[in-house]
Amino acid sequence: MKSKLYIICLLFFLFFNDNLFSQDSTSNVQIKVIDTQQIKPQVLQNDTLKPKAMTKSPMGAIARSLILPGWGQYYVESYWKIPVFIGGMGFLAYLIIDNNNKYNAARKEVDNYPTPPSYDFQYDYLIRKREYFRDNRDQSIFIMVGVYILAAVDSYVGAHLYDFNVSNDLSLNIIPKDMKYFALNLQIKF
Repeated sequence: MKSKLYIICLLFFLFFNDNLFSQDSTSNVQIKVIDTQQIKPQVLQNDTLKPKAMTKSPMGAIARSLILPGWGQYYVESYWKIPVFIGGMGFLAYLIIDNNNKYNAARKEVDNYPTPPSYDFQYDYLIRKREYFRDNRDQSIFIMVGVYILAAVDSYVGAHLYDFNVSNDLSLNIIPKDMKYFALNLQIKF
């Protein structure tokens, strides 16, 4: 029983100490008690709850990213991601071309090898080598498609989050719903 009381006191101290949630000694935590009769008119009169027009178009970001990976990131001003996607696509294009050239060379070796009457280790090695380069080429193509789709999804998310409010305001609202019950509404803005 005593240990439960200590845990409850510790949790109370951690969650209701306003200095723990701020970066300096001045806290931005606000506690508001609102009567339930005033909630609906306040929501209707509050202009901040109305949806705002987005600055960047998510579909425009996807279209740009599908045309050229990295262009969608440029559109949503995530400049550090552009070399990541372009470099990834360039490296994968190199792997595809390199493995395709090696596959064609190994295929020519298999085609020029005289067909053995029985099992031949050299012939089996050439076939496994050809299949290895073909599998690597195909795997690089699938990964490239994945990076292509990831670039489009990232630009879509970036366009949606472009207008996201990043402020230092931390607020805590305590709203009683009923006389019997007590509700805690915690709202933290990062």
